[in-house]
Amino acid sequence: MIEAAGHRALEWVVKHLDCFDPRYSYAQDSGLELKAYTELLYLTNYILRTPHWRGDTRVQSIVQFVRESWSPAEFLALAQNSRGCISLLACLAEFYKFAQCPTEDTDNIFRTFLQRMVDVDFTAFVYRTAAPFRVLDLLYTLNSAGIETRLQNVPLPIVYRRTIAAKARNLAYLSKDDLYSITHTIFYLTDMGYRSADKVIPGSEDRLRKLTRNLLGVMVRDRDFDLIAEFLMCFRFLNMPPHSPISVAAWQALLQSQLEDGAVPSFTFNPIEEAKYVGNQRVAYRFLHCYHTTLVFIGAVIAERGFTAFSSAKDSIGASNV
Repeated sequence: MIEAAGHRALEWVVKHLDCFDPRYSYAQDSGLELKAYTELLYLTNYILRTPHWRGDTRVQSIVQFVRESWSPAEFLALAQNSRGCISLLACLAEFYKFAQCPTEDTDNIFRTFLQRMVDVDFTAFVYRTAAPFRVLDLLYTLNSAGIETRLQNVPLPIVYRRTIAAKARNLAYLSKDDLYSITHTIFYLTDMGYRSADKVIPGSEDRLRKLTRNLLGVMVRDRDFDLIAEFLMCFRFLNMPPHSPISVAAWQALLQSQLEDGAVPSFTFNPIEEAKYVGNQRVAYRFLHCYHTTLVFIGAVIAERGFTAFSSAKDSIGASNV
């Protein structure tokens, strides 16, 4: 049942690839710009690291879409002037490695942009101004791209101790942003399930497991399907039992939420509001309120299959090390 639902979600993503293109008028009008594209790329890299679905024709359609989207000059100009530029370019460099694409020209282009960011001390600016989990994000993506920076000399335990994942005590006071910072901190520390968090931050794994278990329960109660999917990914990345009562309840909630076309709605999706729109406007509304949850739902399906648990699977391409 989980596998079939994942296939429906993947089909929805492939059907709506144009909406992920940052040059697409809808991406410009909605303010998504590079956000949806970068998140699609992040999921694609995760899929390409696993044996599961890597050779699927729909995944290959996404790979082809990515390969075709980075060549136009206007795309590079858009990337260069975006706040998400550094994460996007690092994800693209990682994509070339996992997709085994020809990289001589394109890889040099994006590495030039990345190196330019490093040369103007952009990374130090991020360290001074960004949330700690974003610093981990920067470290992770730059390492994946093979770009060296002075920021990599900062001890990870120091950065981790500043994160919400390390400091949170009273779960009742956590905001949405706090919850996403926790899931993403776990993504980076575990290298998407390819290593133990304890290998990076000794003694962190027990705390992160308890935090994940408790917060997954809260998200099931709140029916926040986006965060349910992210915490289910964390559940598996931390090598927690796959058939515990809370994970079973979480999967039941997710599967029941899936819409007829395969999309999975976020907490902002409102079918009454959607019904006010017709044609392309209705497509745009559903995309805006479903695309991210659908992507992380696919990620949760793959993680649940157990192909990325560090204790039972090895990355045939080679896991990155922050």
